[in-house]
Amino acid sequence: MIERYAHLSGTEAKTRILEHKGLLPKDQETKNVLQPRTCPNPVCQAQNTFDSKSCIRCGFIFSFEERQRQRQDQEAKDREVQELKEQFNVIRSEMNDVLEVLNIAKSKDGMLGKDRTMLDEKGRVTFGYVDNNNHIVEVKIPLNGVEIDKGASPSK
Repeated sequence: MIERYAHLSGTEAKTRILEHKGLLPKDQETKNVLQPRTCPNPVCQAQNTFDSKSCIRCGFIFSFEERQRQRQDQEAKDREVQELKEQFNVIRSEMNDVLEVLNIAKSKDGMLGKDRTMLDEKGRVTFGYVDNNNHIVEVKIPLNGVEIDKGASPSK
């Protein structure tokens, strides 16, 4: 009977008791940190570090959690790109309005009617708006320096 238990050290006996009580998974596999991780992709079979989340050669993702994280990152980037496109379209629309006003001002030498001008004393068209901090922002564009190309078509 002594031969049966003679090979167990104190740590091994403790581990077996914990496994028997269900507190430690049975046959707990230890990872050798020096052992490279082989890519499961049959075409690739590249050697990666043991803690790699994806293959360095083909990009194969080793864990479901990493795939989910990459998918969430890509979705966040896609949302950001969409928001930037929407902002760009708003700016483009606003710039078209500015160009239309400048075109009118240029064609009528800055006059709105017989006695009213859209130009200030220095010959500039002024555009104003209130920013997010409730400050008035004015953009003054000198009309004599504006060239309007009527033959160009808008690019999308």
